[in-house]
Amino acid sequence: MTTHAADVDVQRDALAAMERLCANDANNAKLGEAGACERLAESMRAHVSSAAIQQQALRAIAQLGKNVANRVKLGEAGVCDLLAERMREHAPDALRAVVTLGKGSANRSKLGEAGVCKLVMRALTMHAYDAEVRWHAIQAIARLGENDANKVKLGEAGACGHLIDGMRTIAVATHMIIIGAVGTLCENDANNAKFGEAGACERLVLFMRGHSGSATIEQEALAVRVMTKLGKNSLNNAKLGEARACELVADLMWLHVADVGVQRHVLKAVAMLAENDANNAKLGEAGACGLLVESMRAHADDAAVQAFALCAIETFGRDGANRVELGQAGVCEVLVHAMRACAGHAVRLAAVVRAIAVLSRNDANSARLGLLLSQPQ
Repeated sequence: MTTHAADVDVQRDALAAMERLCANDANNAKLGEAGACERLAESMRAHVSSAAIQQQALRAIAQLGKNVANRVKLGEAGVCDLLAERMREHAPDALRAVVTLGKGSANRSKLGEAGVCKLVMRALTMHAYDAEVRWHAIQAIARLGENDANKVKLGEAGACGHLIDGMRTIAVATHMIIIGAVGTLCENDANNAKFGEAGACERLVLFMRGHSGSATIEQEALAVRVMTKLGKNSLNNAKLGEARACELVADLMWLHVADVGVQRHVLKAVAMLAENDANNAKLGEAGACGLLVESMRAHADDAAVQAFALCAIETFGRDGANRVELGQAGVCEVLVHAMRACAGHAVRLAAVVRAIAVLSRNDANSARLGLLLSQPQ
């Protein structure tokens, strides 16, 4: 590539060979060590007018960048800017390259600064009926959105609405990638509100209900995490409740009572949903009180489950009927046990005390707690 830098045919063929060789991990590493990343960037700059070279270079980037060291080298060679310049003409290949390069945090920042967020959204709009472009664009949004500045740029470029539209029209196989992207972008408050306005709450619950028998535990856990993030917005919290998220969460608590990972995420979701008074009552009616206590018993040795459960009790117990049901489910005994078990942990002890204070607003719970605490250990 260095000897025949001006020869278009040689450069094109060399880039094609580079792409093929990268299929082998060892070769990929060797190419990086031999300076392939830098030569690729030089070739793109020297042959700006050659569509064949630009397209082949983008394909090679997508393969070279699968190697961590090569991703760094490509970024340092200025490939992020070069890629941005080619997105209009070669959208599918450019998007694949964005997904690969974007695995590196420094590259995500560079891609955002090069205007790639807007270009990805432009590609999604221009190729609305091209399934391949949409697939890679959604992956690119998810990847770019891991950078905080890019979250803002993507939101301003209309990514929130596009993602939710995708859940209505794109094949189900793509939905988990979309849900992951929603979870990333909604960490920005403005985006969170936009997702709510676009119907994300209803669409997420509908998807979870429609795939309750086929989704993996990992997929269900991801969906619950995204629900919890969306619910940090008070309007979204109410929308989730209206979409029957409370009943869905209670079902998941029951179905996966033995899975500590799912319980952590579900209890966190319960605490979030219970911040809304209507949701709080719905959770109680769905049987979440007894399920919460059962989860605390089943995972007594898991600090995260205990912490999220205590947080849930603190919000959950604001509802009078829930305080009664929690007491009848044996929460007083569980809390006293937890209080004695974490005597040397100030933060956990404080959480237990707050939960006890909430439950004690019910006379029967207060009497039961007093009796239990008066007994010797």
